[in-house]
Amino acid sequence: MLIQVIIFLSGIVLLYVCGVLFIRGSTGTARIFNIRPLIVGVLIVAFATSAPEFCVSFLAAIRNSRNLAVGNIVGSCICNLGMVLGLSALIRPIKVDVSILRREIPILLVVTAVLFLICIDLRISRFEGGLLFVGFFLFIYYCIRNAKRGARDSVSLPDKPFSKVKPFAYLTIGLTGLLAGAYIIVNSATVLARHFGISELVIGLTIVAIGTSLPELVASLIASRRGEGDISIGNVIGSNLFNILGIMGLICLIRPIAIDKSVIVLSLPLLLIYTLVLVPIIRSGSRISRVEGAVLFLSYLGYLYLLFKI
Repeated sequence: MLIQVIIFLSGIVLLYVCGVLFIRGSTGTARIFNIRPLIVGVLIVAFATSAPEFCVSFLAAIRNSRNLAVGNIVGSCICNLGMVLGLSALIRPIKVDVSILRREIPILLVVTAVLFLICIDLRISRFEGGLLFVGFFLFIYYCIRNAKRGARDSVSLPDKPFSKVKPFAYLTIGLTGLLAGAYIIVNSATVLARHFGISELVIGLTIVAIGTSLPELVASLIASRRGEGDISIGNVIGSNLFNILGIMGLICLIRPIAIDKSVIVLSLPLLLIYTLVLVPIIRSGSRISRVEGAVLFLSYLGYLYLLFKI
């Protein structure tokens, strides 16, 4: 077990180092293409850092480990809103573009509510998975359209010449390291959890969900520390939409998935509440304060406690 702990800690170090490179690459890419940082967060950072969730859930679905697949997706979404946003706001209050209240958050609210509704019968059919997956492509189209509009409306300011090769190199190296680090952490954490007799669903909702959300956490923490608040919030929103529409939609197209009743009773309602709470939090001052970040994070710790107690 000591070897697994060492491997786990090594994965965390790898995630941090490559997270720094990945954020530099994403912000550099925004400068090259003259794209708003929010769109970079939603498209590049969020989708790329959601790759671990996709790999884990896809393999779990193929192997018929439905509890691990569903737990990973739902748990990662909750982790993004509770732990990732909470810790990011604790480091530095996150300033949020007002436009996010009119566009991205309403989309996330609708998608989260739809997920809750289709899970009430404790099953997601191929048809329902197909609807989610179609929604995923509609969201991509929406983001690309906004990105193009942002590029047209923005004003280019004179700046010192900078390398256009480094940002892409940072993105490639950073993403590779993030995926490798997440893979190491998920595997070692799963071995440790099973050693102590934890159920597959709880492993998916907690250990695996946190492990696959570490790229989002590292990316958002670094972005917050560097004052890139739009990337932090955009990363979380984009990642959750990717998880629900893209990953859940695809794996349910491959194989209909049964939903455990406990997910409907506790996890999905909490995910919906977290998403709803974002509206008054951001509207109160166009930012997420340290106090609000602390509430998000502490409530997430309370959720983890309930999962292991029930």
